[in-house]
Amino acid sequence: EGLRDTTVGSRAMRRDG
Repeated sequence: EGLRDTTVGSRAMRRDG
């Protein structure tokens, strides 16, 4: 479940950015 966490975090950061 590491890749999923990274993908979710990247997506959230991109949305915030």
